[in-house]
Amino acid sequence: GSAIAELMGDRLPAAMAAAEITDPMRPAEPHWYLASMGTHPDWQNRGLGGRVLEPVLSRCDAEGTPAFTETATEANVRFYRRAGFDVVAEAELPDDGPRLWFMYREPKEAR
Repeated sequence: GSAIAELMGDRLPAAMAAAEITDPMRPAEPHWYLASMGTHPDWQNRGLGGRVLEPVLSRCDAEGTPAFTETATEANVRFYRRAGFDVVAEAELPDDGPRLWFMYREPKEAR
């Protein structure tokens, strides 16, 4: 809505162009969408991200619900792969935007 447009400011056109690429990549079935997660560089590689992710993935497993995310770095691709995600698609965002990897995780019971 208008609150999002206000928050995006002059980046709204870029965000809308990106959404045209990213939105169709999302699974049609019910799933948990993992929007954003980050760790300050001084605190990376200490297992903090995995500990934040674990309760969500445990819930996905308990409910039999897949999870989906996208990331713009190869380091994050490796992180999410360790958590059971697979790359299902890649795309370049317009206007010299980053490459995105779209990642999907089946619940453990379904594996």
